[in-house]
Amino acid sequence: MEGTVDRISSLPDDVLTHILSFLSTREAVQTCLLSKRWRNTWASVPVLKFHLDESWINNADNDTDKELKFDQFVNGMLGHRGPSHLDTVIYSATFGHGSCEPSMGWLDRAALLMPHAISIDIDGVEKLNFPDSVFSCASLESLELCLFPYGRIIRPKSIALASLKTLNLRLIRLDDDFMQKLFLGCPTLERLKLHHCELFISDISSSMLKELAILECPQFQSMQISCPGLFSLFIRTSMRIQIISLENMASLVKAYISLYWCDEEVRYYPFDVQADVINVPNSANSKFLSGLSNVTSLELHFDHPELREWWEDTITNYKTFYNLKRLDVGAWSLDTDFRLVASFLEHSPVLEQLTLRLDREQWEKHISKCTTFYHFKSLIIGAWNMVIGFSLVAWFVEHSPSLEQLTLQSNRIKADTQKEPRHGVSFQFEYLETVNISCEKKDELACKLATQLGQYVKTNRPLEILISWNIDIYQLINIIVN
Repeated sequence: MEGTVDRISSLPDDVLTHILSFLSTREAVQTCLLSKRWRNTWASVPVLKFHLDESWINNADNDTDKELKFDQFVNGMLGHRGPSHLDTVIYSATFGHGSCEPSMGWLDRAALLMPHAISIDIDGVEKLNFPDSVFSCASLESLELCLFPYGRIIRPKSIALASLKTLNLRLIRLDDDFMQKLFLGCPTLERLKLHHCELFISDISSSMLKELAILECPQFQSMQISCPGLFSLFIRTSMRIQIISLENMASLVKAYISLYWCDEEVRYYPFDVQADVINVPNSANSKFLSGLSNVTSLELHFDHPELREWWEDTITNYKTFYNLKRLDVGAWSLDTDFRLVASFLEHSPVLEQLTLRLDREQWEKHISKCTTFYHFKSLIIGAWNMVIGFSLVAWFVEHSPSLEQLTLQSNRIKADTQKEPRHGVSFQFEYLETVNISCEKKDELACKLATQLGQYVKTNRPLEILISWNIDIYQLINIIVN
């Protein structure tokens, strides 16, 4: 339009390149058609984003043609880029049926531009010549690699990533040789995440590592983790945890342990590995548990009774968790007893918050052995079916004089036909202010439960009981008791 002022083109180069960094690299290159001012601006964008998606089909006759055009674009882009600063490289591509083997030579040129972060996600390539240059980029602070098909092996001649702080590996086979090179060549590595990796690793040792996550990674041998500076540990695995031992974990504060049983996965392990998994002495459990002794926050999830029983046998005779303040236990079937939770309560004198996710009420004979919890401030109980007789809730309320907040979560609340509420019994609280009751559907029994709590609990101030229904429109009913 005549008389219109192009204010965007008058912006400084660094502002324009920053704006273009929010676009995909293909879109950024297309801005060269706008005017002479924009002709070479794309060549200095600090963020490169290469995504092989549906937008490439318009200019391709078939999938193979699309993949070739994408590969040529990526290599051409790096070939014409100037020596300006490069901050981030993101490459995501799914190739069909191995028809195109992408050229990864562009990574060599990208590494020369000293980027701070590289993320590579490649799917569908049977043979991939992955360059070693990505493992010798001195400026790199964050590296993410996801290479499918599952179990791809990467064997760099050496690793020299002096600035690397975060490493995320997915679907890659890892062995001791790689891990030794990794920790020798990455003196500042603080965060390591392994997701769906095949682990042929016997040792993870680092004095600098602060966060470690091992998610659904099959283990093919026993492994020791020795990280004196580790702050956070996250493990979710289908293998039995006894084949992991924890050493020198004095700094560990937060731990999440989730174990699930998978017969199909174990079937594919070598015979000697299966024997190691199934017949491990309790002393191995003790080594793992001792590594958690200093944590202040612990979350445990087991989905098989046998997994829980091994831990029960160990913790019953275990030393006290003097620092544990928050405990979250759940995702198992309480078919036999409540011994594991009761043992943790007995060995955690300063526990302030407890979260329970229950399926049944098999708890009384073990929990009754525990003493009063003077430090309890928050209690969260989640159950698939909550019985309004709430004997478990009443027991915790009775034994937690410092309780400030009580939360009950259930997908369904049902009446207790076997146990009657204890009439004439009340629990006096000085600090309790709020009770939250959350259930799947609007139910009059939830209101009855709130009424019972109001009868049982006596406080020095008005007690607020909140009932929430998880329906399409979130509704909240406030019932003021006392």
